[in-house]
Amino acid sequence: MFTPYCDKLSSGDVVGCEADMTDGVIRFWRNGVHLGAAFTGLAGRGLTLVPAICIGSNSGGKAAVVTVVEFEQAWGLAAGGS
Repeated sequence: MFTPYCDKLSSGDVVGCEADMTDGVIRFWRNGVHLGAAFTGLAGRGLTLVPAICIGSNSGGKAAVVTVVEFEQAWGLAAGGS
């Protein structure tokens, strides 16, 4: 069963991700607001993380633009900076 992690994203939203492998936690932010831990219990499991972005749509015909920036820069974008 799928459990939504957050509300639907909107055009212009800035999403941040932090992987803290010392504590074994992956967290996300939306427009500078922490959404909570998405995954826990990852420490010491020998996992390899591979970044991926899924921007699919069930309704089709939608365009999406993804820009990957460093973590700190993302919050400047969320605040309207460049």
